[in-house]
Amino acid sequence: MLLFFIQMEILQRRDDVSPGKYQFTEQQQAQLYQYLHRRASQSVKPADLSSFLGYTHHYFAELFRYTFGVSAREWILREKVRGAASQLLSTDHNIASIAHAFGFSDGYYFSRQFKKVMGESPKAYRERHLVYR
Repeated sequence: MLLFFIQMEILQRRDDVSPGKYQFTEQQQAQLYQYLHRRASQSVKPADLSSFLGYTHHYFAELFRYTFGVSAREWILREKVRGAASQLLSTDHNIASIAHAFGFSDGYYFSRQFKKVMGESPKAYRERHLVYR
């Protein structure tokens, strides 16, 4: 029964939105980036983001995928890895401390996810892209 009402809410909101407007506003996108960056060291879930913007989880997931082209979970991972990549190049901190600063408690998991997003390990990324030491 609850699923029925959620689907009805989605359909109603779709009717309220004109074509091409079925996505987050620029302000909402900026709020999502700010929310994630303020909580970079914490575990952030898609449910946290949907609650933050005040949407149901299902409607939020649809809007999110339409706006960003990926799931909220994938976006969170990519943004955290990109932040970590920036830190790898701008600081002398070791990889484990950078991983921890971006909410990864397991260095091996961080390395696997980093390679998935960036195409190479954190160590190789730092060595290849760092111009000055």
